Amino acid sequence: MPAPKPVPERKYLSLSEASALYGPSKATLRDKIARGQLRGFRLTPNGKIYIVPDDLEHLMVALRPEPPQSQEEFRACMNAVALRAIGGEEGLRQARRAWKERRGETVH
Repeated sequence: MPAPKPVPERKYLSLSEASALYGPSKATLRDKIARGQLRGFRLTPNGKIYIVPDDLEHLMVALRPEPPQSQEEFRACMNAVALRAIGGEEGLRQARRAWKERRGETVH
């Protein structure tokens, strides 16, 4: 998750401004408002939705994942991420097969 950019000293931000400053998409912010995890309000009926920057900062801190506590936990987390990125166990088998073929090894 990218580090938040400096927030202008304002009482509220539009969803577009909040998205640009903090990273979550406008759809994610709307979802958090609908679920009651973030307060949103309109200044005019059917107008833009605004949020209080402090509320968004508190939500971002609450959503920030805990860092791994040990090297083993970190490796397990990174392995899980890599496995998802290559398409699970089948993707891993295909990647190993392709690697062996490039090295000229027999593939079973």
